[in-house]
Amino acid sequence: MSEAVYTATVLTGARMASGMTSRARRPLGPHVAG
Repeated sequence: MSEAVYTATVLTGARMASGMTSRARRPLGPHVAG
């Protein structure tokens, strides 16, 4: 696993977790889904 792939995976996972957390904390609407 290359460093670039690992970094991209970590960033994607963090972004998804952040999106889920922010949605649970303050639901903004369907555009947040995904």
